[in-house]
Amino acid sequence: MLIEECASILQWHPEIILTSTSPVSWQGYLIIACPLNTIEKRKIKLKLTLPNYPVLHNAVLNFGKSFAFLRERTFIKSVNDLIKRASSVSSFLRLLQSLISESIGKLNEEYNVPIDLSPTAILQDLKNIFESQSDIKLSSNSSLNIIKLSLRNIHIVLKKTNDNINPWNVISNDLPEISVLGSFNQKISSITTVINKFKQQVEIFDDLWKVLSEIDRNCCILDPIPPKPYHLYRRIYLSQSLSMLITINPLNPTSLPELKFLGSDVDVQRQKDIISENMHTWNSENGILENLFILLNISKFPQKQEQCDSIDDKNCMFMDEECCICFSLKSDKEQFPNKICDNIKCRRHFHTECLLQWLQAVAGNQVAFGHIHGACPHCEENISCPIN
Repeated sequence: MLIEECASILQWHPEIILTSTSPVSWQGYLIIACPLNTIEKRKIKLKLTLPNYPVLHNAVLNFGKSFAFLRERTFIKSVNDLIKRASSVSSFLRLLQSLISESIGKLNEEYNVPIDLSPTAILQDLKNIFESQSDIKLSSNSSLNIIKLSLRNIHIVLKKTNDNINPWNVISNDLPEISVLGSFNQKISSITTVINKFKQQVEIFDDLWKVLSEIDRNCCILDPIPPKPYHLYRRIYLSQSLSMLITINPLNPTSLPELKFLGSDVDVQRQKDIISENMHTWNSENGILENLFILLNISKFPQKQEQCDSIDDKNCMFMDEECCICFSLKSDKEQFPNKICDNIKCRRHFHTECLLQWLQAVAGNQVAFGHIHGACPHCEENISCPIN
């Protein structure tokens, strides 16, 4: 539950981070829109401690030195009412935003503070980062308008813009795009905002990368080559006529992954039958390889040296993975060949869309049960592919 709460807070309040789990505490800046000018923003420093999390009862809320009204009795009473009404930390913070914005609107004062984008201000921002985030490596070009942040070989690159409200833009990012965690591809108000979000997401994805790393070390990976931290899938070699596309759930990497088999119809159906019988054996407490061995009814995955041993075989998947029709590895839709001829002496690869167009162009080919049947373009044995 805490992970989901963190994801929601990161999405709606990117400058507030979890600082402790015992007791559960969040700290950072709440962004407040100015009532008369929604473009202008004000940051309110706060710390929220929840000794009875996930219940908000007995929550302790402390503010920085921003406005005197934040410590007035009437305002404190309103905050306590919000705590009773809110169903989660994220919803409480959104309600608190509205309350503070309304309270500021009642003050007839000028509170707008422009953002300082001078090199001196940027250097001070970087100094604060070095002092508070020692595990984050930071590098920059000489003009300080491009900054690279690194943590555990994961990188994110920022570029300064001319926007006074959101002066930083993310131009490169190693992290997977997960909607519930919020996107990095938006303009950012400060480097600290990115630091907080970047560090927390690296922590969230750590278990995911461990699972994918175990797959990479023990399986022959056909795609992607090379794997990047943001890739959630692996296409694994199983035999000359069969491969498996596995997609890991980034927020629950030990759960049953999404599996898809690519290859000859006979081998694909045989493998589907095997996993349907073994699906119930998946145990999230076990390692990914142990679960896959049981699920696929195998004792090991083919190793890379086994791939090299068969490289002289004309029919080997690794000699000619390209589509036998368009002679390309990837289709216009960025798909790999996912149909293989069932004839053991052929085993040619095809993109489904290429094979469909080929079979539809030949007069007399039969359509049955959503598949079109005809002759393989290479060996002329029977082959079929789905129409949809």
